[in-house]
Amino acid sequence: PGSAASEASGLPSSAVEGVQDSEVDLGHLSIHTTSSVDEEQLRRDAETYLMQMTQRSAQILLNQVFDLEATVTDMGYIVQLPPAVADLPRARPVPRRPRADHLGEVRR
Repeated sequence: PGSAASEASGLPSSAVEGVQDSEVDLGHLSIHTTSSVDEEQLRRDAETYLMQMTQRSAQILLNQVFDLEATVTDMGYIVQLPPAVADLPRARPVPRRPRADHLGEVRR
C-alpha cells in the first residue's frame, strides 16, 4: 500500500509495513526499536532478518526527516532538526578549561 503520488510516478512506496514500536530522536538522527527480536527468524537467517530490521528502522527515520519543513537553497534542501530528546552518554568527562593566573599565564 503506497501513496497515490508514489503509485502515479511509478516509484516504490516509502511507507513502512508492519511498523514496529520505535522511539525516534530527530535531534540526534537516531531511532531505538523497542519491539522484541524474533528469535526464530534470527536463528533461521540472521543476516536477512537484521538487514530487514535495519532497513525498516532507517525508512521510519528518513520518513520523519522528510516530513520536516524544508528550505530550498542553492545547495539543495535544508531542514532544521528539532532539539534532541535523549542525553547521550560521554565516554570521558567534559574537558576542563585551564585556569589563568593573575599574570595571564595558563596553569595546568
